[in-house]
Amino acid sequence: MKKILRIAVSLTVVMSIGLLAGCKSKDLDNNLENEIKDTSKIDLIELSEYKNTDIKDDKIIEIILDKLLANIYVRKFNYENKYGDYILNIKYSLGNDWNEEEISKFMNYNSIVLFSLINNLSIINYTLGDFDNSVYQYNKSIYEKTYDIDLNKLPNDINKWKGILDKVE
Repeated sequence: MKKILRIAVSLTVVMSIGLLAGCKSKDLDNNLENEIKDTSKIDLIELSEYKNTDIKDDKIIEIILDKLLANIYVRKFNYENKYGDYILNIKYSLGNDWNEEEISKFMNYNSIVLFSLINNLSIINYTLGDFDNSVYQYNKSIYEKTYDIDLNKLPNDINKWKGILDKVE
């Protein structure tokens, strides 16, 4: 009886370790497969479903960030309200996978998408933890002046939204 119990416990331990290892490696594989580093992989029609999002809706913001450039490098995000302006703080851990040109493009591209989808968002602060730990600030009103458009209306016209995003450098 003791021998059967020992075998059962051993099998349980081995199976548990195998399942845990399997989940971890599958998770890592999924992250690498789901990395978005190219704007052609971004589905604006799908993203437009999140128009009129409120800054306080963490779950929807997490979904949006997961569908944008550098998605697998997002480490944390939060929002704050300063003097009536809502600010979204996003920390990325990029490592050495991105050059300065790509970083600038992803921050501009993601900013336009986020400002378009989140009604009460005024400012985005990006912190690039593994790159230089600097904070890069993007302001919605500057984009609206630059493109002479109300960004919150862009998700209603996918072609116009795509046209503006194609100009991002």
